Amino acid sequence: MLGFSAGSFLPRPGITGGKEKEKEARVELRKKEGASRFLVQRQGYLRNSRRILEVGPKHILVLDLFLLVRTQLDVADVQAVKVGADEGSFTLQMSKGSEAFVCARRAGLLCVLLPFV
Repeated sequence: MLGFSAGSFLPRPGITGGKEKEKEARVELRKKEGASRFLVQRQGYLRNSRRILEVGPKHILVLDLFLLVRTQLDVADVQAVKVGADEGSFTLQMSKGSEAFVCARRAGLLCVLLPFV
């Protein structure tokens, strides 16, 4: 019989003290700056991935669903925002490349993003 033992399904370790303080500091900074979060889907070549886009006045953070920072983009680096033909897609064009996203609340995201760009 092929199967997995109960030992292979160990729970993940919790947040340690250093990471917890870092997370609290990031939450306080987000509240102070007035950053907004949107659930997006990042478009990739091989597969798509769900991400959280946090838009602030100085930077745009791309977080995974565990709230770990994947990418930090400066607002000054964003050259243009291209809106797709469908109701959810948009592309952030930067000096080094571009990132394509799909968001169900694209209108709200663009209302927050465009004044900074």
